[in-house]
Amino acid sequence: MTGAASHIPASHEPGSVKSFTCPQCGGSIAIRALGLSITAICEHCGSTVDVANENLRVIAAAKQRVRDIPLPLGSRGTLFGNEWEVIGYMERGDSSGSYAWREYLLFNPWQGFRFLVESDGHWTFVEVLRRSISTSFQTIFFNRQSFRLFATTNAQVIYVMGEFYWRVKAGDRSYLADYVAPPATLSLERTRDEINWSYGQYVASAEVQQAFKITDGWPRPHGIAPSQPNKYAASLGRNAKLFAAILALLTFGQCLVAGSSRNQTILNETIPYAASQPSRTQIFGPFTLPGGKENVSLEVRAPVSNNWFEVEADLVNTQTQDQYSLTDTVEYYSGYDSDGYWSEGGQSTDTVISSVPGGTYQLSLTPSAGIGAANYYQVILKRDVTVWSNFWLAFLCIAAFPLYLLIARSSFEKARWEESDTSASPAYGDDRPASYDVRNMKLQEDGPVADNSPVYGSYQENNPPGELKRQREALDKFRKNIGATGDDHDANSWYEDMNK
Repeated sequence: MTGAASHIPASHEPGSVKSFTCPQCGGSIAIRALGLSITAICEHCGSTVDVANENLRVIAAAKQRVRDIPLPLGSRGTLFGNEWEVIGYMERGDSSGSYAWREYLLFNPWQGFRFLVESDGHWTFVEVLRRSISTSFQTIFFNRQSFRLFATTNAQVIYVMGEFYWRVKAGDRSYLADYVAPPATLSLERTRDEINWSYGQYVASAEVQQAFKITDGWPRPHGIAPSQPNKYAASLGRNAKLFAAILALLTFGQCLVAGSSRNQTILNETIPYAASQPSRTQIFGPFTLPGGKENVSLEVRAPVSNNWFEVEADLVNTQTQDQYSLTDTVEYYSGYDSDGYWSEGGQSTDTVISSVPGGTYQLSLTPSAGIGAANYYQVILKRDVTVWSNFWLAFLCIAAFPLYLLIARSSFEKARWEESDTSASPAYGDDRPASYDVRNMKLQEDGPVADNSPVYGSYQENNPPGELKRQREALDKFRKNIGATGDDHDANSWYEDMNK
């Protein structure tokens, strides 16, 4: 983008909407930022007119079909606390013609110019920066954020309509590099004569539509935008402390339960096993299970190897004849294959019976085993043991949602960066200035942007003497003519003032 015109016609006072007749087709051209805009593209024929020239010279004649756009010229909406009017529209695309996006030029006499960029139904509110930024090509640190290179392209203007503060026409080319730190974007635009940096913020499509009160023909967002906030990451961040607190309480409660459990051993017997009597039943007891309704754990151990050992057990209350039956099977197998050593199972197993009332009981055991499995087995009966299965089940249920958010966040970012072009090196072509280093994208000779840049934030290397002062004076005159004092002016009524 280039700077403003060096001449404001004396007959054109800034501060009100002016209409001119297009020298090419005779159609009406409305100028909303008079004294600041230097070119206007006729909505009827597409010709580029120099509105800074009092003779309204046609810069480039064209005959093109007027396009319907979601935000018509003259539309007004409030974004980020300020009211903006759409005064210019431009379509741009990459050099291959496979990808295009749309840029709307917004104007407010106190805030200057901004851009509203739409791509695939996603919107970004963009402000041109008044400074240069150094970068190591892949990463930029700006405003305490790390921006990562997302894409580079050689862009060209496809279509223009409305008014602009620089000379623009279809076919204009520039090199672009976009860096993202969602929801923010940093963009470099390089032409033959200048460098511009801009800072953008992602804006939800519904918010833009509501701001400008558009009801028909609104583009629906699809895909994931480079700077679109990751809603899963935001949800995870909002709920991380809650999840951590719940898991901490669950762990604390389980520790209290474990500390209060008796883990009392009621029976511990090592029993010979004879293969000649494989189903011989043995009875132990009577013995007393203390307490009220508490759990009972039966553990069976057997020195098996590549074999199995099974015990059918019946715990019988001698007073009520209530019976609790279970089967414990010990299996252990191991060996070698093409991948090396392997093993599965183990030489012990245990089963927990919950809510067994206290009282006097007997335990009957009936063993069985594979051939040569073991010549003895051990049985351990415990009362009121710590059970961890419920804890882990609750833990998994609670952790399921944050785990889902983690997976969804990762999938979202993967989909975002699949559209990236981070491996591409900047390719600017023969028009690249000698002072521009494509590997580190720094201005090596031109130096930093001056603090007294134009009011709209564009940096022009070849501004004529006094140009920046003239632009500031033009904006001050614009504000004065619409009756603005600055701080005490109602920003919502300045358009009405302009049209009186």
